[in-house]
Amino acid sequence: IIGDIHSCIHECKELIIKAGFIIDENGLIHGSEKTKNLEIISLGDLIDKGVMTKETIEFFFINIFYNNEVKVRVVKGNHDGAVERLLTGKTKEESYDTGFVDQFYNSYKDIKSDGELVRKFLLIVDSMVPFVYYRSDDNKTKSFYVTHAPCSEKYVGKVNKDSIKQQMYVFSNRDGDGGVWATVTKNINPDSSNYPLIVSGHFAFKSVYNGKKDNRLL
Repeated sequence: IIGDIHSCIHECKELIIKAGFIIDENGLIHGSEKTKNLEIISLGDLIDKGVMTKETIEFFFINIFYNNEVKVRVVKGNHDGAVERLLTGKTKEESYDTGFVDQFYNSYKDIKSDGELVRKFLLIVDSMVPFVYYRSDDNKTKSFYVTHAPCSEKYVGKVNKDSIKQQMYVFSNRDGDGGVWATVTKNINPDSSNYPLIVSGHFAFKSVYNGKKDNRLL
């Protein structure tokens, strides 16, 4: 499971290789003895913030649609959804404050200027899912869900409109009392250690949070 990419494709590839996979000269991911029966799940937000937009889209496009060896799945992130809406005209650029798109959705204009890249990105987004669920069938591993945002567990694994939105985006007042972590803790059930694990991205923390008494991995 790989966290938010944000166009940092070199770092993404490093993590994939570190996990034991092999990436060939064409960008296709191959398995090894170490990665037998493993698949790759991205927590979404493939684009924005970074500068390797085209390279990121090309890499995921070829591995989602043309890799018959290693399965690659992507959970839809809020940036993926926002840029999709801009590209398809569902949201107008003018509806944002001046400079907002350039600051927060910087990949939009890079993609928009390349028709083939638009096509590939929209196909990738269309293949994205609101969550991934793995059900353990042994006593050694734990069942888990993968969502982009660390929403309340009442939304996890559901496909109604509100649940899809919550699994993709959780608003946080970063300047408020407690900042981002205050938002996250409100969504954590402290008595959930026996529930399936919920793995999420969306927010950046200095270290991994692995709840010992709850079911969150952030």
